[in-house]
Amino acid sequence: MNEELKTQAITALKGIIESAVRVKDFAVEQAPSVIQELLQWKMAESLLVTGFMIFIITVLGLISYKTYQKHGFLNSLKDDISGAGALVLFSGVAGAILGVSSFFISDFVWLQILIAPKVYLIEYAAQLIK
Repeated sequence: MNEELKTQAITALKGIIESAVRVKDFAVEQAPSVIQELLQWKMAESLLVTGFMIFIITVLGLISYKTYQKHGFLNSLKDDISGAGALVLFSGVAGAILGVSSFFISDFVWLQILIAPKVYLIEYAAQLIK
């Protein structure tokens, strides 16, 4: 009975060791492609946020410019701001606020991945550990 138990334990231990070796080999094989896919995803995600912010800023700038071009900022009869002038003022201020905030929202991860991908991976791993 004792010998049979030892034999089963040895067989189970060999199976566990072989499985661990296969898992390690698989991880070593797949690690470069997984890291590359992670970098591509994070870069695309960051570019989408940056592109969206640039789009919003451009739209607000065009609205402001076209409205100013058509109606002006002040009413010609009075010295108060017209409805179109308020739109120019609002879209200009909103564009400036979004322009400044886009630098804080989009931390240019895409640029960091493009210039120094290893540094980004180290920082990303540090964030995961925290």
